[in-house]
Amino acid sequence: MANNEVPNYKDTINLPKTDFPMKGNLNQREPDFIKNWQDREIYKKMINTNVEKGTFAMPDGPPYANGHLHMGHALNKTLKDIVIKYKNMSGYRAPFIPGWDCHGLPIEHGVTKNLGDKRDTISDKELRKLCRAEAQKWVETQKSEFQRFGILADWENPYLTMKTEYEAEEIRVLAKILKTGALYYGTKPVYWCWALKTALAEAEVEYKNHKSPSIYTKFNVVEESLEKIFHLYPGLDKKKKISFVIWTTTPWTLPANLAITVHPEFDYAVYESHGEYLVIAEKLKDFFEKETSLSLKETKAKTVLGEKLEGLHYQHPFIQRVSPIILGTHVTLDAGTGLVHTAPGHGADDYNVGLKYGLQILSPVDEAGLFNIEAPEWLRGKHVLKQGNAAVIEKIQSSGHLIALKEIEHSYPHCWRSKAPLIFRATPQWFLKMDLVSEQDGFSIRQKSLKGIGQVQWIPEWGENRISSMIENRPDWCLSRQRIWGVPIPVLYCTKCSTPLAKEDVILRIADEMQFHGGIEGYFDGDIKKFQGEHKCENCSSQDFQKGKDILDVWFDSGICWAEVQKKREGMTQPADLYLEGSDQHRGWFHTSLLTSVAAEGIPPFKTVLTHGFVMYAKGQKMSKSLGNVIDPLEVIKDSGSDILRLWAAHEDYANDLTCNPETFERLKETYRRLRNTI
Repeated sequence: MANNEVPNYKDTINLPKTDFPMKGNLNQREPDFIKNWQDREIYKKMINTNVEKGTFAMPDGPPYANGHLHMGHALNKTLKDIVIKYKNMSGYRAPFIPGWDCHGLPIEHGVTKNLGDKRDTISDKELRKLCRAEAQKWVETQKSEFQRFGILADWENPYLTMKTEYEAEEIRVLAKILKTGALYYGTKPVYWCWALKTALAEAEVEYKNHKSPSIYTKFNVVEESLEKIFHLYPGLDKKKKISFVIWTTTPWTLPANLAITVHPEFDYAVYESHGEYLVIAEKLKDFFEKETSLSLKETKAKTVLGEKLEGLHYQHPFIQRVSPIILGTHVTLDAGTGLVHTAPGHGADDYNVGLKYGLQILSPVDEAGLFNIEAPEWLRGKHVLKQGNAAVIEKIQSSGHLIALKEIEHSYPHCWRSKAPLIFRATPQWFLKMDLVSEQDGFSIRQKSLKGIGQVQWIPEWGENRISSMIENRPDWCLSRQRIWGVPIPVLYCTKCSTPLAKEDVILRIADEMQFHGGIEGYFDGDIKKFQGEHKCENCSSQDFQKGKDILDVWFDSGICWAEVQKKREGMTQPADLYLEGSDQHRGWFHTSLLTSVAAEGIPPFKTVLTHGFVMYAKGQKMSKSLGNVIDPLEVIKDSGSDILRLWAAHEDYANDLTCNPETFERLKETYRRLRNTI
């Protein structure tokens, strides 16, 4: 459908017959109103009429180009439309440039699913072409639906994250961040979706209840450390075996165990049970007895501070590996034993403490979640969650190291798209470093972001605390994804030693190629020697490189709207006057827009941030197709007209979650009649 075409809803929709037709006949007349606005170019006249007060910039947080619009879209775009029209009527030039988020997993997943077995017969380039067509289809569909909502906007010139100029500008922003030193390549544990074989960022993770095995396991003190431990705990029977005890809900990570971490300031005691000694934190004795049904007998030995245990060694329960006791302040007394099983390849805290002690970043798991050649032979090929947990538990039990086992249900990270439970897996990825102190101003991205948050007006006010806590606690941002449909991370890799060539001039040459020669295809089809220039491998001096295939997190795509829209479109500004989205975007678009803008420009991309709640069914019930309670905004318009939908958006308290059901719109019809008759 061409940009200037409006669907003739009179012809395509069978209008329902009602006993009480509205005088306004909105459902029949509104399409004519909208066509009249378009024919007379009302949007252009509106933004060019009053400019004496200057400009008002409110960029559009881009909806995802995948599927028909829902009530959340109706609420969001209506609120924005009200703000834009009000500001223009108040004497400002307030443009509204609609946008769409076009890359990413949902589109690629849908296209791949439709291809079925044919996927193996087409190239990645052909797949990207199909993904582009799929995204464009939904852009046009959603565009016509938004127009039917009565939204005035520059529909002829929207911004799309898959437009060549947008993709190129995204790469230029990445080059700016690289120049600051905040972009780095490293092997560290990230959320990994084994079902989709890709890394995920925090914003792509959802938490759901999940059942996991909870085990308490013994790690025997090695003979070389016995003399020291009996010195620390005098009075013990030296003939009895002594073990450190750990608790874990991820037994599959035990093959990657390289240390046990204790807190330097906690007291650790030795207790006797069934003729052997067990070391746990003193304050967790009662908890441990309750969880394991063991009775612990106190010994004559006094407690010892964790710092005294550093450097002792233990034997892995089923691998010929001796590992150390190390210290870490992330250890808590909330549950378990106060001794933490540490696998640097499978956990953020484990990774950080492992770096401090120079431990290997071991992750014997492949991209599909199967144990690989680095795992014991009896585990290789087994899925870590489906078979791995059970196999490891059986091995520990047969070796006599299992103390207790039960199943627990707890909140666990899942992939937002595949819905599969995630694993932490160390892989080479590109990251945005949150705590690198800039040589230019002496502050890190985290510090500058937190300072910027304090300078922004947040509506409601609680939004400031919410996003501040997220920024304070977030890890480095994993920017890379192992997918096909997206903006590539334009890094070349040495064919001999795999060392990355990440240079500003290389990335800027690639950006120019993308802008003038087909966007992302300009990267994949472009001359690698032209990109490379005179650079050689910094590790082995080779001049042979290959193009990287990882793509950027799609939240990075939408997050650089400030660069391509606010800084380049007429009437827009950086920072913008207002960002207006749902409250979930503290974790999403607000969050990533802030980080990218601060990383590249040093300032937040917005002056004010306003959030609205979610749309729920009556009495706060979540809308669900399975429950049959989904309200379709297009059906509301079909029955009553978009002004009834808009009246609902204006009538409700947007600061909280909003509710609606069929009765809601029946009542609003009467309210509309009163307004209409009064006017």
